[in-house]
Amino acid sequence: MQKSSIKVEILFSFKGATFTPSAVIEFDQYLEKNQPVPEFFQQVARENNIGVYSYEYEVMEMGHFKYSEAQGLAAEFCQQDNFDLEGFVDKWKEEYVLHLLSDIAKKYLDIDDLDENEAIKNALYQAHQLGYRSNS
Repeated sequence: MQKSSIKVEILFSFKGATFTPSAVIEFDQYLEKNQPVPEFFQQVARENNIGVYSYEYEVMEMGHFKYSEAQGLAAEFCQQDNFDLEGFVDKWKEEYVLHLLSDIAKKYLDIDDLDENEAIKNALYQAHQLGYRSNS
C-alpha cells in the first residue's frame, strides 16, 4: 500500500507581510496505529513555531488553506482549496484492511491476487467487519 500524505499551507497577512506556513501531513503514521490525524491548523502552527497564544496564531486562524502535493490515496480526496479528510480516512481504512486480508489470503489460501477472487475477498472482508463490530 502506497504511503499517503499531503502538504497543507495557510496563507495569511500579519504586520504588513504575507506568510504561507506549511506542513506535510503523513497520514500513515497515525492511521496505522489507529490514532486520529492531528488538526491540520495545529500541525502547521506547531511545525512553524507559531505559539498557540500569539496574535500571529489568531490571525492565521482566519487564513486560507491550500492543499497540494498529495501522495497515495490522499490524491483522490484533494483539491487545491479542499481536502475531504473524513472520506479519505474511511477509504484508507478500507484499503488497509484489504491489504492485510490480501496478505492472509496469500499465506493461508495461496492466492496471489485477492481481486481476482471476489467471493473470497468479500467473505474475508465480511468476516473482518463482523469481528470488528463484535469488539466495538
